[in-house]
Amino acid sequence: MATATKLTYEDLVEGEVSQHDVLGLLAAGEVEVDAVARYLSLLESKNGQNGGGARLKVSDKGCITF
Repeated sequence: MATATKLTYEDLVEGEVSQHDVLGLLAAGEVEVDAVARYLSLLESKNGQNGGGARLKVSDKGCITF
């Protein structure tokens, strides 16, 4: 059984994926959680946001809070 390759942080940056789309990819299991967290952080810094937007937190046990 072949395993599908998940998208990486670099794939997200290269494709300039929107915040909405990246969360959809995460929900579909098409991208790693760490890559999404890094990418959302990048989008936040690009937009100059200092809070008030969507946040993604991953616990040590792997639980995702949005």
